[in-house]
Amino acid sequence: STIVRLMGKDSDNFAAEMLVKATGAFDAGRGTTAAGARTVVHELEERSVPTDDVVIVDGSGLSLRDRTTTSALVATLVSAARDPRIAAPFRASLAIGGVDGTLRSRFTTRPARGRVRAKTGTLNEASSLSGYAGKFVFSVLVNGRAVDHSLAHEVQDRVATALVRRS
Repeated sequence: STIVRLMGKDSDNFAAEMLVKATGAFDAGRGTTAAGARTVVHELEERSVPTDDVVIVDGSGLSLRDRTTTSALVATLVSAARDPRIAAPFRASLAIGGVDGTLRSRFTTRPARGRVRAKTGTLNEASSLSGYAGKFVFSVLVNGRAVDHSLAHEVQDRVATALVRRS
């Protein structure tokens, strides 16, 4: 839980990659990204997360071949929240809007400050924000060629703030 918290709050890609390899070593006896990715997909399927359009190539999500959907992300967030074994450490791994991690400078005012807990994802071709906003679970993915990250953040922040207002 300590590694997951440190990895998630500040989006530590190296730690994410090593965690996937460690997962593969623990579950399959092979500390490879491929073995860890298979374990992750299997766990998602066990949790009834739709994986038909999910492709995990690496642990960090930096590969241009990695793929996910908002449905898979929301189902993962719901599953984690409902599992008493991982709910608290999972939630603690997410950045808190206006407080810490990758959301330190976002959601700095009320009502969203401290009420949005989420994971960011940023590539040249994509911007994502998925997590909890008040009592709601949400995921906003923006992708395509040369994503305007400022505009993507504005849309993501408006969605999360609107959900907090309705909580």
